[in-house]
Order: sequence, then structure tokens, then C-alpha cells
Amino acid sequence: MTTSETANFKEYQLNRELTRALSINGFRNPTPIQEAVIGDILNGKDVIGCARTGSGKSLAFMLPVAQRLLTPAERNVRGPRCIIMSPTRELAHQLFKKLKELLTFTNLRCELMTNASDLKDQEKFLKKPVDFMIATPGRLIDHTQNGTVNYSRLEVLILDEADRMLDMGFRDDLNYIIDQCPTERQTLLFSATLDHPETLDIARTVMSGPVEHIVDTVDQPLDNIKEHFYRLKGIIQKFDLLTHLIKTQENLKNIVFITSRAAVEQLAARLNEQGIEVVSLHGKMSKIARDDAMLKFKSLAKGTLVTTDLGARGLDVLDVNRVINFDMPTKPEDYVHRIGRTGRLERKGVAVSFVSSGKDTESLNAIRSYLDRTIHVENDPTAPTKSKKPYRGKGKPAPKAKRGNFKGNTDGLAPFTRKKR
Repeated sequence: MTTSETANFKEYQLNRELTRALSINGFRNPTPIQEAVIGDILNGKDVIGCARTGSGKSLAFMLPVAQRLLTPAERNVRGPRCIIMSPTRELAHQLFKKLKELLTFTNLRCELMTNASDLKDQEKFLKKPVDFMIATPGRLIDHTQNGTVNYSRLEVLILDEADRMLDMGFRDDLNYIIDQCPTERQTLLFSATLDHPETLDIARTVMSGPVEHIVDTVDQPLDNIKEHFYRLKGIIQKFDLLTHLIKTQENLKNIVFITSRAAVEQLAARLNEQGIEVVSLHGKMSKIARDDAMLKFKSLAKGTLVTTDLGARGLDVLDVNRVINFDMPTKPEDYVHRIGRTGRLERKGVAVSFVSSGKDTESLNAIRSYLDRTIHVENDPTAPTKSKKPYRGKGKPAPKAKRGNFKGNTDGLAPFTRKKR
């Protein structure tokens, strides 16, 4: 689905400070999900918005709510007028950055509440009126139980990446937080999918007559992302093809997904040995190290990031050209989230997946079923073409040279060593 040729942000009669920020940041026309939901949100309706990763969901709710909050509150007391719930601190930080850019020319105030900052320092901000609060469930519960959050002036509650929060086991935390909120409020729920059985259940219990917009969802073909699946024999062939792809198309910006944190470091080290500069990102890194890694990768015109599924929802880099699944994802929906890191905002992108083991084949079949379409699996593009001529020499043909193999489990790269001969 493409953006409507006639749609324009000017049609919403937005505050000029907001339209100025949109213009400076290069936003001219709304994406399909933005066009679908902005009008209903401006009219005060509860909204369920479902669209795939990279479709512009964040701006779809931030823009109309910012327009609403530019009208002064009736009560100028401490506490937020809008709370945006986010599943991880990485996603929360990215939302905060986007929101700050949108609010550049306004007097609206936003605060970020995650466990990346000191609780006492955050309490100081909560003693004053706040327009937007972006928070992770755990940190908001900390402040709630300490009595430092005043919910009385809350006008809008937004559940962003709702399916992800439910996957992470936050249902009880969300219920606890929602119980603190005023009954009279606007509630918005946004998600990449509505597949989680509790997503619609929580929508029914906390929303009032919600309008549902499902736009360009994961079960629709990703026309702007060209997908390749390669059947490979094992981990060595996977590594060889990976290095070949990166070196022969060195002007691309890549994200490589692998299953474990330890394997991230090992794969990065092996690529470095091949003269390929790599940025690593995984969950055991400190916040400072993760921020440094993301800043470095974003600043690169070309390069490679190696990460785990942590990055599938936490990355927001618009110019990624290609995603490579070194390891197949364990869940089919994770495949969609991974490849959604390329082809952002209708740009062209490429997704490459390596299929080598029985588990990989199971994952491939699950993806086929999930997307409900045919997936063609190709042979290794670097493999030499087999000759059909019969052997005509004397005696037995010489055995093929062994390339070595990896010890231990071939899921991931640990341990990543070749046998000595």
C-alpha cells in the first residue's frame, strides 16, 4: 500500500509549530496508517492501529495527541497529560527522540521514564506538570508505588507495541497501571500485529468503542522488500556466503541477525578477521555501550550491525539497505519484525535468510504458513556449477578436499573454530 497521492498533513489544520517541525524533518504526506488514524484521534476517539514495522505508527499517534495537548489543561498540577507505554527502554528512548523533534517549536514538555536513569532524579521532574511521559511498565510502576506519579490530569493513554508488551509478560503490569488512570480518557493501542490472543482482550477491557484500523499488516506481501532464502549445508557455508555478500556489495548498510548474545561477539570477531568492520549490539551490553553502538551504526553511510532479536523492535535506522538472517528466527512474527528494519517508509530493501538445519526448515515452514504464500528457496549463489561430464581418468577420483567444520552446536556460532588437520 502506498501513501495517498492526495493526502497531505495540511488537511488536518495542525498548529503551525507542528507543521513547521514536520517540514524540517522531511514529512510531507502521511503514510497509510497515519492517514487512517489521525482524523479519529483528533476527534477524541479510542483507536486500535495495526500496521507493520516501519510504517510510521509512532508519528500516527504523537502528532494528533500533540495537537490536542497544545490546548492548555484545565488544571495546572503535577503529573502527565499523556502517558505512552513502551515495552523496552530502547524503544522508549527512540520514541522520546522522535517526540522531542516534533515538539521543537512548542512549549510542550515531555519526560522519559525508564530504568536507564536514576529514580530520584526522575522524581524531580514529576513534581511539575508534564505534557508527555514516555515510560516502560516497570519504571512507571516504581513511581506509582512510590506515590510520585499523579494520574488525575491524564487525558490520553497510549499502549505502543502492545503485542510486544504482552509477549514480554506485562499483562498484569498494564492492568495495574490502567487501574490508576481516570475512567474518562482517550486510549490508543498500536501494534505491528493483532495475533497475540490477549491484544484484543485488553482492548475490549480498557477501551471505549474503539475504532479499528488495520493497514498494510504483516500478512500482506512486503512489495518494497525483495526476499531471498538460501539453502546452505552448515555454519561454514553460512559464514562464507555472509562474507561474500558483504564484500561484493560493500556499499550497503546491513543488519545481521543471530540467535544468541555470545554468537554476536564471535561472529563480529570473525568478520573483523576478514577485514569487515562490524558494530555489535545485544542485551548484555550496558546502556552507554548500546547507545554508542547505535550512534556509530547510524552515522555510517555503509557498514554492518550484528545483533540479536533485541534489535528487531529496538532499531530505528531509516537507511538500512539489507537484513541478513544468519540464523532463522524461532517465531514467524519475528521474521517480519526483523526484515522490517529495511524498506522503511516505503524505501526499497533486501532481506536474505540462511536455511541450513532441520530447525531452520521448521522455521521456514512456519513463515510460509504465517504469511500464507509460496517461498522459493535458492541454492548457494557462490557454489560452483557441477559438471555433468563423467570421470574419465584412471583409478578412483581423488576425494574432495574437506573444508573443516565447527565443533559443538551449530545453532549460532559457539564455539566458532575449525578443526586442525
